[in-house]
Amino acid sequence: MQIYKEFSIEAAHRLPNVPEGHKCARLHGHSFQVTIYVEGPVGAETGWIMDFGDIKA
Repeated sequence: MQIYKEFSIEAAHRLPNVPEGHKCARLHGHSFQVTIYVEGPVGAETGWIMDFGDIKA
């Protein structure tokens, strides 16, 4: 069995050592989508592979 959880991550930075006027010299951000997959055997007692709430960012 396989379960997954998706996360969105936002990050911002600037590059201080680029030439003046370079688009990355100013503070700018990036957005990332991350998907975590967990695969394993189904537990006989629980009926699932792990507690979904234990998958944290």
